[in-house]
Amino acid sequence: RLSDGESPENVFDYVDEFSEGFARVQLRGKYNFINQNGDIAFPNQWFYYVSEFSEGYAVVKLKGKGWNFINQNGNILNPNQWFDYADSFCEGFAMVKLNGQGSNFINQKGDLLSPNQWFDGVNSFREGYAKVKLNGQGSNFINKKGEILSPNQWFDFVHNFREGFALIEINGKSFHHLLED
Repeated sequence: RLSDGESPENVFDYVDEFSEGFARVQLRGKYNFINQNGDIAFPNQWFYYVSEFSEGYAVVKLKGKGWNFINQNGNILNPNQWFDYADSFCEGFAMVKLNGQGSNFINQKGDLLSPNQWFDGVNSFREGYAKVKLNGQGSNFINKKGEILSPNQWFDFVHNFREGFALIEINGKSFHHLLED
């Protein structure tokens, strides 16, 4: 809590904007959050990195453990599963990476979307689909059930869906892919 006449610049090395009721702060190379009262949100746990809160969770990094997610009560999403990298939640899923296995998605219960299928690369979900790359086959989309949108047709490159369409590239030509219900 800040006393009268004291500003965050005098206390922290860095203060971010508020997101979902919390602002990221940095002090001597470690990160935490402040709540809207100016109190340190999780005073017993400082991190080596934190993201903004998104969909109730923030990405955190602990030295010696790796990357995970913390909820607004300060609980780690799945304390038994740490990752080599993680990204923020979008549409209920977050990208996670394990060296040697690849990239995947985790839901807000801490479960992997495709535990038996890891990808060479993934992007965040947009309009219910996420871009994926798999085993040099090219690019495609995965839905929130873990199903490949076009399993028999892989593309050279795909863009995120916008308003029901995604730009795809095959053999140097661009096309729009329409989502059909």
